[in-house]
Amino acid sequence: GVRMWIVPRPRGARAVALRLTVTNAPPPPAAHVLLRSAQGARELDFAVTWERVGDGPLAAWWTTLLVEDLEPDERYQIWAELGGRRVGPAMARTLPDELPSDPSRPLSLLLGSCFSYRSDKQGAVGDLPGILPFARAPHVKLLCGDQVYLDYPVGQPQPNKDDALRELFLRKYQETWDQGAGPGDRGFGSFLRWGSTVFVSDDHEFWNEYPMKQLQLSGTWSRDGRERRRRISRELFRAFQEAYGRGDGTRTLRTIEVGEPGTSGHLEIKVLDGRYFRTRARAFWPADLEAVRDWLGALSRPGVLVLNQPIFARAKPGVLPQFEDYGALCGALQRARHDVLVLAGDIHGGRLARVELTRSHGAPAPTTIHELIASPMALTRPSAYAKAPAHGTFPAGKVVTGWRGQRAAVTTQAIVAEDHVASLELLRKGDAVHVTIDFWRPRGLPVKNGARRPPGPILRQSARLVLR
Repeated sequence: GVRMWIVPRPRGARAVALRLTVTNAPPPPAAHVLLRSAQGARELDFAVTWERVGDGPLAAWWTTLLVEDLEPDERYQIWAELGGRRVGPAMARTLPDELPSDPSRPLSLLLGSCFSYRSDKQGAVGDLPGILPFARAPHVKLLCGDQVYLDYPVGQPQPNKDDALRELFLRKYQETWDQGAGPGDRGFGSFLRWGSTVFVSDDHEFWNEYPMKQLQLSGTWSRDGRERRRRISRELFRAFQEAYGRGDGTRTLRTIEVGEPGTSGHLEIKVLDGRYFRTRARAFWPADLEAVRDWLGALSRPGVLVLNQPIFARAKPGVLPQFEDYGALCGALQRARHDVLVLAGDIHGGRLARVELTRSHGAPAPTTIHELIASPMALTRPSAYAKAPAHGTFPAGKVVTGWRGQRAAVTTQAIVAEDHVASLELLRKGDAVHVTIDFWRPRGLPVKNGARRPPGPILRQSARLVLR
């Protein structure tokens, strides 16, 4: 039958975008949207232009609707109706009009990555809205890669014809997005409807260690096979996750902005995908990285940078320090005039670490780069959780272009080796940004003697950062 999904996207303090995706039957050219909040209810009608993926018997259609004239920092329940079929409710929370100073209403972010629905068939990730306190319902969820595993299970035959391969990959998206998609159901689908979401890709949106060929995936052995998988994977990523640009300028870079530039209530979150346009030599699309370097060089307040992989990593194949453009990013972080919080996933282990860098422009106080990793939401089997601390020096690698002076020591503050997400509460205190971080367990965890650790916070105490 027809399947429909609604996933809210952040669009500032007075708007929200709705990504609608439909499979199995062409959707109608009109949509009816119902919103409810503490201020009352609204109904809106939209003429819809759909983008289609696939010409075979199984296809997907997607569109984005912009709902405007909303109130700042308000929660909205949202339904969409297409041809008499209703999908929802989704919960979207508009951004505050400035970075809050009231501890009861912080800017709330949720960070996660790496969700294998085969490892969470009971849909525990869908319980998170009831596990986190009401105040921590996210303004934005930042999902930084491997939201779907197109190359799993390992050993599954993958066809070499477009329609058949597209159908296989589309069914994997359906299986993942469908979990908890119905009213009252729980799972990844209900998790996606809880708060606005920004997506970043990582390798399993394509195949393991994309774009490199893989011994266990015969379809990646030839250039034509890799190109077929790349093209179809990108089509479906556009339909279900993010529709990146295609021109010569920036492509994957997105900005989440709170408050007015030049004020103490201003905060910018830059989201940079280091996988989607990766080559053998570089991780990032050049114009995206150049824009991030310019942003870091011009920071007038602390900033947040979202990536798909950690920067505090040992140089080995497939990780950021192995790529030519890693050094340019590290040099830009060293030149930043304010602290930066880096958020990422990928490594199947959660952790919090930091490094203090002598500022190249001669300021007396060092710049602190914090890195928070949240991975996995549901671990692929038979993988193991990563328990190692962050790599001990920054930057890693042999040669780092643009770096000045000695490499710096990295301090690891927390390690989490179980399924989790991380919540962040951000508050303004003077010119500083105070961040409270917690890791959350979505399901009970067996321990010795038949006991279980209940769902909820993993660390005994919240981690607290001050960005200056």
